[in-house]
Amino acid sequence: HFNICSSVVVRLKQKMASFDSRLIPSYPSTLQDPKILLLWSSLASNSSQAAAQKRMHDLFVGKKLRFELLDGSQDENKAHRNKFFQISGLKGKYPQMFIVSNNYAQITFMGMDDDIQEIIDVEQFDMVFSHCFKEGPPQQQRGRAAQQQQKKEKFAPKKALPSKPLPNKALPQKPLPGQNPKNGGGGYQYQPQPQPQPQQQ
Repeated sequence: HFNICSSVVVRLKQKMASFDSRLIPSYPSTLQDPKILLLWSSLASNSSQAAAQKRMHDLFVGKKLRFELLDGSQDENKAHRNKFFQISGLKGKYPQMFIVSNNYAQITFMGMDDDIQEIIDVEQFDMVFSHCFKEGPPQQQRGRAAQQQQKKEKFAPKKALPSKPLPNKALPQKPLPGQNPKNGGGGYQYQPQPQPQPQQQ
Protein backbone atom coordinates (compact mmCIF):
# COMPACT_ATOMS: atom_id res chain seq x y z
CA HIS A 1 0.00 0.00 0.00
CA PHE A 2 2.88 2.36 0.76
CA ASN A 3 4.36 1.88 -2.72
CA ILE A 4 0.98 2.51 -4.35
CA CYS A 5 0.43 5.68 -2.34
CA SER A 6 3.94 6.90 -3.14
CA SER A 7 3.45 6.37 -6.86
CA VAL A 8 0.11 8.21 -6.73
CA VAL A 9 1.73 11.16 -4.96
CA VAL A 10 4.53 11.26 -7.54
CA ARG A 11 2.00 11.27 -10.41
CA LEU A 12 -0.03 14.02 -8.75
CA LYS A 13 3.09 16.15 -8.31
CA GLN A 14 4.11 15.66 -11.94
CA LYS A 15 0.60 16.58 -13.10
CA MET A 16 0.60 19.76 -10.99
CA ALA A 17 4.13 20.66 -12.09
CA SER A 18 3.42 19.87 -15.77
CA PHE A 19 7.05 18.77 -16.18
CA ASP A 20 9.15 15.87 -14.95
CA SER A 21 11.41 17.26 -12.24
CA ARG A 22 13.45 14.04 -12.22
CA LEU A 23 15.09 15.08 -15.49
CA ILE A 24 16.66 18.19 -13.93
CA PRO A 25 19.36 18.11 -11.20
CA SER A 26 18.15 18.97 -7.71
CA TYR A 27 19.77 21.47 -5.36
CA PRO A 28 22.57 21.14 -4.43
CA SER A 29 24.01 19.77 -7.66
CA THR A 30 27.44 19.37 -9.21
CA LEU A 31 26.56 21.49 -12.25
CA GLN A 32 29.24 23.89 -13.38
CA ASP A 33 29.09 27.42 -11.94
CA PRO A 34 27.50 29.81 -12.54
CA LYS A 35 24.07 28.24 -12.84
CA ILE A 36 20.42 29.07 -12.27
CA LEU A 37 18.44 27.83 -9.29
CA LEU A 38 14.71 27.55 -9.88
CA LEU A 39 12.86 27.60 -6.57
CA TRP A 40 9.48 26.00 -7.18
CA SER A 41 6.74 24.00 -5.47
CA SER A 42 5.52 20.60 -6.57
CA LEU A 43 2.34 21.38 -4.63
CA ALA A 44 1.46 24.56 -6.50
CA SER A 45 -1.41 26.41 -4.86
CA ASN A 46 -3.13 27.30 -8.15
CA SER A 47 -2.97 26.72 -11.89
CA SER A 48 -1.39 30.13 -12.51
CA GLN A 49 1.57 29.27 -10.30
CA ALA A 50 1.92 25.86 -11.91
CA ALA A 51 1.86 27.44 -15.38
CA ALA A 52 4.49 30.01 -14.38
CA GLN A 53 6.78 27.28 -13.04
CA LYS A 54 6.43 25.26 -16.22
CA ARG A 55 7.06 28.34 -18.36
CA MET A 56 10.34 29.04 -16.58
CA HIS A 57 11.34 25.38 -16.72
CA ASP A 58 10.62 25.18 -20.46
CA LEU A 59 12.44 28.45 -21.09
CA PHE A 60 15.63 27.25 -19.41
CA VAL A 61 15.47 23.88 -21.15
CA GLY A 62 14.83 25.49 -24.55
CA LYS A 63 17.69 27.95 -24.08
CA LYS A 64 20.01 25.12 -23.00
CA LEU A 65 20.88 26.74 -19.69
CA ARG A 66 22.49 25.12 -16.67
CA PHE A 67 19.86 25.09 -13.94
CA GLU A 68 18.76 23.06 -10.95
CA LEU A 69 15.53 22.71 -9.00
CA LEU A 70 14.74 23.26 -5.36
CA ASP A 71 11.29 22.05 -4.36
CA GLY A 72 10.25 24.34 -1.53
CA SER A 73 7.20 22.25 -0.64
CA GLN A 74 9.25 19.32 0.65
CA ASP A 75 10.00 19.10 4.37
CA GLU A 76 13.63 18.13 3.79
CA ASN A 77 14.14 21.33 1.78
CA LYS A 78 12.64 23.82 4.23
CA ALA A 79 15.97 25.04 5.61
CA HIS A 80 17.34 25.63 2.09
CA ARG A 81 14.04 27.16 0.96
CA ASN A 82 14.01 29.62 3.86
CA LYS A 83 17.57 30.62 3.02
CA PHE A 84 16.51 31.64 -0.48
CA PHE A 85 13.31 33.27 0.81
CA GLN A 86 15.49 35.44 3.03
CA ILE A 87 17.68 36.46 0.08
CA SER A 88 14.72 37.38 -2.15
CA GLY A 89 12.53 38.83 0.57
CA LEU A 90 9.58 36.93 -0.92
CA LYS A 91 8.28 34.24 1.39
CA GLY A 92 6.00 31.49 0.11
CA LYS A 93 5.97 32.74 -3.50
CA TYR A 94 6.91 30.63 -6.50
CA PRO A 95 8.67 30.42 -8.87
CA GLN A 96 11.79 32.34 -7.91
CA MET A 97 15.01 32.41 -9.92
CA PHE A 98 18.55 32.84 -8.62
CA ILE A 99 22.03 32.74 -10.14
CA VAL A 100 24.46 30.85 -7.90
CA SER A 101 28.23 30.63 -8.23
CA ASN A 102 31.40 30.00 -6.24
CA ASN A 103 29.94 26.79 -4.83
CA TYR A 104 26.83 28.63 -3.54
CA ALA A 105 28.90 31.30 -1.80
CA GLN A 106 27.50 33.91 -4.19
CA ILE A 107 23.72 34.00 -4.75
CA THR A 108 21.90 36.66 -6.77
CA PHE A 109 18.12 36.91 -6.82
CA MET A 110 16.96 37.45 -10.41
CA GLY A 111 13.23 37.74 -9.76
CA MET A 112 10.02 35.83 -10.33
CA ASP A 113 8.54 34.80 -13.68
CA ASP A 114 7.16 38.30 -14.40
CA ASP A 115 10.61 39.80 -13.88
CA ILE A 116 12.18 37.25 -16.22
CA GLN A 117 9.51 38.00 -18.82
CA GLU A 118 10.39 41.71 -18.65
CA ILE A 119 14.04 40.83 -19.33
CA ILE A 120 12.90 38.83 -22.34
CA ASP A 121 10.68 41.66 -23.60
CA VAL A 122 13.59 44.11 -23.68
CA GLU A 123 15.75 41.45 -25.42
CA GLN A 124 18.31 41.27 -22.62
CA PHE A 125 17.80 37.66 -21.54
CA ASP A 126 20.79 36.19 -23.38
CA MET A 127 23.07 38.89 -22.00
CA VAL A 128 21.81 38.66 -18.39
CA PHE A 129 22.15 34.86 -18.30
CA SER A 130 25.07 34.65 -20.75
CA HIS A 131 27.36 32.75 -18.37
CA CYS A 132 24.74 30.08 -17.62
CA PHE A 133 24.50 28.69 -21.16
CA LYS A 134 25.74 25.11 -21.42
CA GLU A 135 27.61 25.82 -24.65
CA GLY A 136 28.89 29.26 -23.68
CA PRO A 137 27.46 32.73 -24.30
CA PRO A 138 25.29 33.04 -27.43
CA GLN A 139 27.83 35.40 -29.05
CA GLN A 140 30.50 32.71 -28.79
CA GLN A 141 28.08 30.10 -30.11
CA ARG A 142 27.35 32.23 -33.19
CA GLY A 143 31.07 32.84 -33.70
CA ARG A 144 31.84 29.13 -33.57
CA ALA A 145 28.99 28.36 -35.95
CA ALA A 146 30.31 30.93 -38.44
CA GLN A 147 33.82 29.47 -38.23
CA GLN A 148 32.52 25.94 -38.79
CA GLN A 149 30.56 27.13 -41.81
CA GLN A 150 33.67 28.79 -43.26
CA LYS A 151 35.66 25.58 -42.77
CA LYS A 152 32.95 23.58 -44.52
CA GLU A 153 32.98 25.96 -47.47
CA LYS A 154 36.79 25.98 -47.60
CA PHE A 155 37.18 22.22 -47.66
CA ALA A 156 34.06 21.40 -49.61
CA PRO A 157 34.87 19.42 -52.80
CA LYS A 158 34.65 21.57 -55.89
CA LYS A 159 32.25 20.56 -58.60
CA ALA A 160 34.06 18.72 -61.38
CA LEU A 161 33.54 19.81 -64.95
CA PRO A 162 31.27 17.54 -66.97
CA SER A 163 33.19 14.70 -68.59
CA LYS A 164 30.49 14.00 -71.18
CA PRO A 165 31.04 15.43 -74.68
CA LEU A 166 29.28 18.70 -75.25
CA PRO A 167 26.16 18.59 -77.43
CA ASN A 168 26.49 19.75 -80.99
CA LYS A 169 24.62 22.98 -80.31
CA ALA A 170 27.24 23.92 -77.71
CA LEU A 171 30.13 23.52 -80.17
CA PRO A 172 31.15 26.26 -82.61
CA GLN A 173 29.71 25.48 -86.02
CA LYS A 174 31.90 25.45 -89.10
CA PRO A 175 30.61 27.56 -92.00
CA LEU A 176 28.82 25.59 -94.63
CA PRO A 177 29.99 25.76 -98.24
CA GLY A 178 28.86 29.02 -99.72
CA GLN A 179 28.56 30.78 -96.34
CA ASN A 180 30.52 33.89 -95.43
CA PRO A 181 32.53 33.12 -92.25
CA LYS A 182 33.23 36.86 -91.74
CA ASN A 183 29.55 37.47 -91.39
CA GLY A 184 29.04 35.05 -88.53
CA GLY A 185 28.51 32.18 -90.94
CA GLY A 186 25.02 33.40 -91.73
CA GLY A 187 23.61 33.89 -95.26
CA TYR A 188 25.05 32.84 -98.58
CA GLN A 189 27.83 34.62 -100.46
CA TYR A 190 26.85 35.62 -104.00
CA GLN A 191 29.19 34.19 -106.60
CA PRO A 192 28.48 35.39 -110.17
CA GLN A 193 28.35 32.63 -112.74
CA PRO A 194 30.46 33.11 -115.94
CA GLN A 195 28.31 34.06 -118.96
CA PRO A 196 28.77 31.88 -122.15
CA GLN A 197 30.54 33.77 -125.00
CA PRO A 198 28.78 33.84 -128.36
CA GLN A 199 30.60 31.77 -130.99
CA GLN A 200 31.84 33.65 -134.05
CA GLN A 201 30.95 32.24 -137.42
